[in-house]
This record gives sequence, C-alpha cells and structure tokens, in this order.
Amino acid sequence: MYTATVNVSFAVDSVDADTYLAIMLDEEKNQSVYKVEKKNSFALGETAYLKIFSKGEDALNIFSSIGNVQIVQGTFSYSIEEDISFTRDNTGSLSYVPIGSVSYTWFGRGIINPVFVGREILLQENPEAEDAKKFLGIMRCTYSTVGKRATLNVSSLDEEVGVLVAVERGADLASATINYEADLSNPIPISLRVSDFCSDLPVDVVSVYVDGNFKGWTNIEGILYIGELRPGTMHTLKMTREGYVDSDLDILYNDSFTVPIPPKEEEEEQ
Repeated sequence: MYTATVNVSFAVDSVDADTYLAIMLDEEKNQSVYKVEKKNSFALGETAYLKIFSKGEDALNIFSSIGNVQIVQGTFSYSIEEDISFTRDNTGSLSYVPIGSVSYTWFGRGIINPVFVGREILLQENPEAEDAKKFLGIMRCTYSTVGKRATLNVSSLDEEVGVLVAVERGADLASATINYEADLSNPIPISLRVSDFCSDLPVDVVSVYVDGNFKGWTNIEGILYIGELRPGTMHTLKMTREGYVDSDLDILYNDSFTVPIPPKEEEEEQ
C-alpha cells in the first residue's frame, strides 16, 4: 500500500452550480467554551453553538422545536477532516467548498495525481502506476471552509428530549438534533419583591402576572409569594399599578425572570 501526504493549492470554480445546506454542532466552539473534550448534551441555560454551511445567495431562516435559536452575525472559519472513498472510479467530491489549500493522505492502490476544482476531485491517471485505471482507496482530506454560526438556548424542559433545529434557504432545508438534559430538580418556593426603580423602596398593591396568569398583589413590603417553580426555568412577568408604567411598556428589563438555582451542598469531609 502506498501512502502520501501533500498540500495542493486550488481556486474555487465560480461556475460551480452545485448547492448545499448543512447544520451541525460546532464541536470546537463548544469544547472551547465548556472546557471539555467532547460536548454532546447541554443543561438548561447552557448555550449550544452550531455551525451552518450554505452555498447560495438566498437568505437563511432558522428555527427550533423548543427554546430560542438565532444566527450570529458574520462568517467563521471551520476546519474539516473527511474521508472520500474511491471504488474503481477516479472522481469524488468534498462535502464543502475548500478555502486556501487542502492536505490529503491516500490509503489505497496506485499513485494518485489529484486535481481539485471547487468541491470536485479528479484522480488523474499515472502511467507509472500499476493498474492505474482501477483506483481503490480512501483519501483523507483536511481543509478549511467558511460558514455561519448559530446559538441555541433552552430554559425550560420537563423531560430529556432532543431539540430539533432547522435552517431554511429557499426550497432547501437542513436540520440537526441537539440533546438537552431534562430539568429533574424539585420545585422551590418563590417570592417576588417589587421595588421602585429610582428609590429602591418597596411598592405595594402591584398586580403581578406570571406566564400570563394573575398571581395577586404585593404586600406593604412589596413582596408576593407566587408559588413553587423549578430552578433554572425562565418565566414571563407583567406588573401593573396606578401611577406606574406597565412593566411590558417601559424600557426596563423586567419582563421575565429566571428561578435561581440553589447552591450545591458541599460534601462532608471524610
């Protein structure tokens, strides 16, 4: 078996009419953010970073089955490593348009002279190679490409389930499933304290709505018990009172809140 590793420079073919659309976890970004070797699932409140590869001029639309997903502005460089199989055929194709140069290692029969045009790979016949027309092997290619980045956040989930993220460009559609861990923590009692923005003094008789449901009025200390909620979950909030602007009409960040997560109990020293 003959193996070789070389660098080949090439230019993207501007007349290449091929199109593609793909979305997947951005493993390198997630590893960097969470300082782990591999990040396959996420806890509530954690951001999952995804990468999007798209060729075409149409605008991208993105949506998710649960939570909030959005595309980050700008373009990002991604490293790709993939194996391209050749079985008695001298043509193959990379998954994405390479930028710059490509490195490859050939594991197979014959001495190959590859030519890259855009995503396409052509193995030229080498007269010095025995059985030159019968290519059989795997070409491991490493190269860079550019794409988009997206973020996914899930704040409330009753059971462990995959979150489906889909990206759309014209008639093309691609999707990926991101695993989020269930919120298995026990609900904790929550009281809301309402204060004046300028004086920080408590405000009584404030009508409080949580997730669209009326919960009651604050007492003289500006406090209202709103029930038991699960730690880490996010809830909408609306407050009204005569003499004050409704909370959903002002410019303050008071339209939602996240239930605090109790600190973990320290393990007793043995």
